[in-house]
Amino acid sequence: MTKQISSAIHTLIEIAIKESNQAAEALGNANKLLKESEKNLNMLLDYRNDYTNQLAQNSQKGLFAESYQNFQSFLAKLNQAITGQQAVVETCRQKVADQRKYWQECERKKLSYGVLVTQAETRAHRAELKKDQKLMDEHALRQSMKKAHSR
Repeated sequence: MTKQISSAIHTLIEIAIKESNQAAEALGNANKLLKESEKNLNMLLDYRNDYTNQLAQNSQKGLFAESYQNFQSFLAKLNQAITGQQAVVETCRQKVADQRKYWQECERKKLSYGVLVTQAETRAHRAELKKDQKLMDEHALRQSMKKAHSR
């Protein structure tokens, strides 16, 4: 493998490694955001469940119409917040999927450059062996010719 090609491939590998590391970091950040958004959604769901239970308990004791309307109004707002948070979670899931796909592409690219290096090294090694064999054959031929002339 010529030094120019070797240098170019190694530069490409370095770039691919850098891209892969950046993609892995972005994937980690996306996973972190997903976990946070799921945590927030679960918190809202728990809060709604607690609030609904509180409404049921207060209803059994008797509620004024105004208090009941306030409970219902707040519950509607809480449901809107839950719907919004579910959308955030879904967006985060899609971002994680996209980042994972990009990271996998970066890894494939990095590995393919590694394969190119291995193939180039194998070709260079074979060429070196062929050259050595040719030199040995020429040397053996000269030696046999010397012996033939000396007789």
